[in-house]
Amino acid sequence: MHDKTKKNPLKNKAMMLRVNPFSKQAAAIVAKGEADRHTKRAAAIKEKRSKAGKKSKVVRTATYTALQGDLKTAYTAAEDLIAEEEKAGNYAPGETDEEDE
Repeated sequence: MHDKTKKNPLKNKAMMLRVNPFSKQAAAIVAKGEADRHTKRAAAIKEKRSKAGKKSKVVRTATYTALQGDLKTAYTAAEDLIAEEEKAGNYAPGETDEEDE
């Protein structure tokens, strides 16, 4: 006797195994990958929330803030230099001292 209706292999695991025997192993591989990802993520979060993680965050933030401060001062110095050259009449936008080859 056969089934009255055709079963959808995407929704019915028994039919999927008949159509694609590797599907069970593929599902196990995906589940193992997700479990590994979850444990690694949990370890990374635990590290970030530890005292050492918080201390390294403070160091990274200080480094970033210092770099941004240096960048702003360099930009301000460049703008001041351009303003001085404009006052002296030596600056034309788009002009460079280098010759084009």
